[in-house]
Amino acid sequence: MKFDADSDTNVSGSGSGNAVDPTPGASFFISHKLNDQWSVGFGNYADFGLALDYKNNWSGRYSAQYGSIGGLSFVPSVAYRFNDQWSVGVGIKAMYGMLQTQANIDQSPLQITDRSDGQYKYHANTWGLGGNVGVIYSPRPGTRIGLAYTSQVKLDFEDGLTVHGSGPLVNRLNGTNTSLDLTVPQTATLSLYQQLDPQWALLATITGKTGPGSVTSTQT
Repeated sequence: MKFDADSDTNVSGSGSGNAVDPTPGASFFISHKLNDQWSVGFGNYADFGLALDYKNNWSGRYSAQYGSIGGLSFVPSVAYRFNDQWSVGVGIKAMYGMLQTQANIDQSPLQITDRSDGQYKYHANTWGLGGNVGVIYSPRPGTRIGLAYTSQVKLDFEDGLTVHGSGPLVNRLNGTNTSLDLTVPQTATLSLYQQLDPQWALLATITGKTGPGSVTSTQT
């Protein structure tokens, strides 16, 4: 993702460069069968994540310089098999939320002084709790239909702004307590597993957001 400055750009600075770099992702799952009915498991995975990193002198540096957000979930689970057709599982989701943002501050907005740019940073981590529940129905051998629900999770970020620069406004902003409340929406997933032959199987998944997410912020 790039922004190219041209003659219509009304703020000094360069283009953005590529703001989105490749980001690796990974997940881990393990399950253990206790008997013919009960199983336990654990999952660790990233629910969401995004990072933007612009060039230091790009023309939009007063809006955004760097930003990242991510949610990493740890989910212990238990499952029960009623019979050859029906199984159900539940899990407790502990989500670790991470938020960082950074932008420059224009200390010479009217070009009256020759001050260099200031900068503010916000970095906060928090935990949120939610739950998962799923049902699997197997109408015949080789066919499984699954329905899973994931509850919404509220992440309440809070930290003081770290502001670098000079002048009364910058000094007043430094250390300002800033709260940002993020609601990760609930989701529902419908899936199908169909065994075609001993070597091949067909898998299909539909996932939908079933409620609105929201973001609110306050400063004190």
